[in-house]
Amino acid sequence: MAKLPYDPVKDFAPVGLFATLSYTVVVHPSLPVRSVKELIALAKARPGELNYGSAGQGSSTQLAIEQFLAQAGIKMTHVPYKGNTPAMTALMSGEVTMVFDPVLTSVPQIKAGRIRALAVSTAKRSALLPGVPTVAESGLKGYESGNWFGIFAPAGTPRAVVDRLNNAINRAMTSTEMRDRLQSQGAEPLSGSPEDLGRHVQRELAKYATIVKQAGIRIQ
Repeated sequence: MAKLPYDPVKDFAPVGLFATLSYTVVVHPSLPVRSVKELIALAKARPGELNYGSAGQGSSTQLAIEQFLAQAGIKMTHVPYKGNTPAMTALMSGEVTMVFDPVLTSVPQIKAGRIRALAVSTAKRSALLPGVPTVAESGLKGYESGNWFGIFAPAGTPRAVVDRLNNAINRAMTSTEMRDRLQSQGAEPLSGSPEDLGRHVQRELAKYATIVKQAGIRIQ
């Protein structure tokens, strides 16, 4: 977006990062690939023929896929949909070649054989798909992407309040009940300081700014 009504760094006080959520790299079963390496090889052999579906222009799934394509040195045609559900419907019908889908919603379709899982996008394997390797394990070293969740307060919130909230989040993340609930949703529980979240935001902004520029992604 060329203009925002707020500053994503200056207008918020980081409190704490508490979870990450992996995407599953999934393809239509008719595609003759069973690994990330085979997918990349096929895309290079058939330039311009493969496409991918996303949750929409500028969505987190598009950014994750464009990062994947750039690192792999391949190109695919982007087909934006209005959300992950229609993108997955398009994948299962064979309308698109590949989708990055949140692991929780892709698992039932993988088990039913409607789609094929090649990898997960985060640095660690998903507890819901322990037999599926990460993209980094599959040959694209250093690749990592996915949704993350944090708590923020308005800029200028007193540090004592931020610290109190941060301590409460970190205590909650030690709860077996909370951790089990998050993992059942395909999320990986995290904890850390407000500074950890602030540094994470800066890294994400820098990484995706580069991807957005390279891919020419724009939202009106």
